Amino acid sequence: MIRKLRRRVRAPARRVAVRPLVPWYLRGLTGVLMAAVLVALGWWSFETGKIWSGLDGGQAIQERDRFRQAHGQLEEENKRLSKRLAAAESELQIGWAAQQDLLRQIRSLTEEISLLKNDLAFFETLTTAGGQEGDLRINQFRVHPESLPGEYRYRLLLAQTGAKPKLFEGTVQLVAQGLLNGKPFLMTYPKTGQVQEAGQGVRFRLFQRLEGQIQIPVGATLKTVEVRVLEQGSGLRASQKLNIS
Repeated sequence: MIRKLRRRVRAPARRVAVRPLVPWYLRGLTGVLMAAVLVALGWWSFETGKIWSGLDGGQAIQERDRFRQAHGQLEEENKRLSKRLAAAESELQIGWAAQQDLLRQIRSLTEEISLLKNDLAFFETLTTAGGQEGDLRINQFRVHPESLPGEYRYRLLLAQTGAKPKLFEGTVQLVAQGLLNGKPFLMTYPKTGQVQEAGQGVRFRLFQRLEGQIQIPVGATLKTVEVRVLEQGSGLRASQKLNIS
């Protein structure tokens, strides 16, 4: 009786499962195999998705190569067009320079034609005008600024009236007047005693054209220029004043 009670009161014994011991390398190999299976499944799913979505790897590579080829062609075309543009700009500059040179020649020829017309009209007036034999006249007196500061170029035409004027010998002087630092100044070209050195001696019977340069101080303002024709042994024969500004 007592034994029966003890059996009933005694706690039930725990069950113990006995398993065989698996080496660690077998467990590791099993893990590697399972990981490989998972990777293969993932790769298969990825490739299947690309096929279903139309993003095949070979097609993407072909598209990439096509885009690279198109980009290279565009670069070559850009270089070719840049060369053509540079050549066109060079031709345009050459044409523009030639055009400017032609315009300068046209202006020079136009000025020469105008001077010839004035000369013709002047000579026509000499043949028809009255007056004493051998009167001296100044015609076409002009003064223009040059490219250098303070430098001016002048030109004029001297002529004698009459059918048989005598030989004229003398000199030509130019008197420039203006303002320098707010004060008036007067300069004569050439200076006394320098006529022959400056080449302003004149010797003619019917007419003679004169052309030369005068130089005033830099920064000065030229107001008037007067030309004076002096006959050897007689003094002043003719004069004319020109307003510059």
